[in-house]
Amino acid sequence: MTRHQRLPREGTTNECGRCALAIEGARKKVSVAFAVIAMVLVFGLRWSVLRLLGVSAALGLAVGLVGLPIF
Repeated sequence: MTRHQRLPREGTTNECGRCALAIEGARKKVSVAFAVIAMVLVFGLRWSVLRLLGVSAALGLAVGLVGLPIF
């Protein structure tokens, strides 16, 4: 995607160099939930990064199978 192409105005648009990412309400909620779960597992329960990756992969697969937008 070039700089001059724009995404439809369905939500807010974050631009970083050459890429543009549209963030809608549901997508933002899923991302925030992932971040909160990761923070609790790492800082609260002192889990290792490898365990966190496994849990994140499982959560991502479950969210994808349900049909919620992740990105």
